[in-house]
Amino acid sequence: MRIRHLHYFLVVAEELNFSRAAARVHIEPSPLSRAIKELEAELGVCLFQRASGRIRLTWAGEVFREEAHRMLTCMEGARSRVHAAARGYRGRLRIGLTDRLAQLQLTKLLARCREEEPLTEVKIIEMTTKEMPRALGNDQIDAAFTVHTELGDEFVNEVVWTDRPVIAIPKNHPLLSFEKIPPHEVARHALILYHPELCPGIYDIIRNGFFEHRLPWPAIAEYVSGHESMMMLVAAGYGIGLGLKSQITLYNHPDVIIRPFTDKVPSAETFITMLNKPPSEELSRFIGRALRVGKVVVV
Repeated sequence: MRIRHLHYFLVVAEELNFSRAAARVHIEPSPLSRAIKELEAELGVCLFQRASGRIRLTWAGEVFREEAHRMLTCMEGARSRVHAAARGYRGRLRIGLTDRLAQLQLTKLLARCREEEPLTEVKIIEMTTKEMPRALGNDQIDAAFTVHTELGDEFVNEVVWTDRPVIAIPKNHPLLSFEKIPPHEVARHALILYHPELCPGIYDIIRNGFFEHRLPWPAIAEYVSGHESMMMLVAAGYGIGLGLKSQITLYNHPDVIIRPFTDKVPSAETFITMLNKPPSEELSRFIGRALRVGKVVVV
């Protein structure tokens, strides 16, 4: 089975159109269709149903899509490890990063890893919270940083550090009269909020905070996928933004002021998540460093 056949199959499975898929892989539709038929012949199954000029995945095709992803990931992992070995590395850690986390503690942790264990390569892989459990289960990553807690028994979460929720406020906004802002005051204003599909962990922290204080869910002016777009919209006066201090303060804007909540609002926990099994020696040392960094850096 050729690697290019797997790649072709995944592109066709995504586009469900041979012309668009062919354009993406830079070949003509006819040889692409022929490559898919060769793959189906080798597997002995139909991966696509073709009718009236339309195609869709069969159930066998759905199953094979997951396996193709797994095989290509394994090949990419093998290539990465070989290249790392050629550069002198002796170990490897693949660490997932969800919810667009960009924290001061993580920067310090990675710097400490390079200083204390330079022969272990640490690769950071950004992903969504939905992708994280599958990546752990398929051995695509060794662990992940997340603020999401709703995982099954096959995973374990360990708190590595905490972070304070804060409010990003445009200039000349009435909330600036407060030094620390009560939650009920925030509920009166339209929010710029992280998208519940792209950043579900941070979204859930904010949503649960409103429920715990028995506050009505406020109007949502816009959903955003990251911190920079939030700060841009807040500066433009679309609404106020809610997030974690370590993330929002990385993207300072001259027309945005950051204010803390009152002390009644608890800190948010960042976890390192892994499979419920003994970690490797490299991962154990990585977790130990994360815990030490979390104690040193107070946000």
